[in-house]
Amino acid sequence: MGIKSVNCIGLCRTTDLPLAELSSQIERLDRLAREGDITATFDLAELYDNGSDKANRAKALELYTKAADEGHGLAQYKVGWSYLKGFYTDVDYKKVFCR
Repeated sequence: MGIKSVNCIGLCRTTDLPLAELSSQIERLDRLAREGDITATFDLAELYDNGSDKANRAKALELYTKAADEGHGLAQYKVGWSYLKGFYTDVDYKKVFCR
């Protein structure tokens, strides 16, 4: 049986992991991201991106940007798209084409 909502960082995500295991995975990703692992940074951004509130999405863009700055290709795409379409931020064409 999966869970629908996770309060540990306010995510709304369907998963088959038990809450304790999901919480442990999030903590592990957070630690790895702080240590500079760009894949973990991107994966953590994906979790925040699936959150339901504005603060989570702002955090997602922050993490995507961090991963993009380190060369993560999909993160670069997501940051560019966010600035192009105004997702989680204001439209900013200079940031779309100057990253």
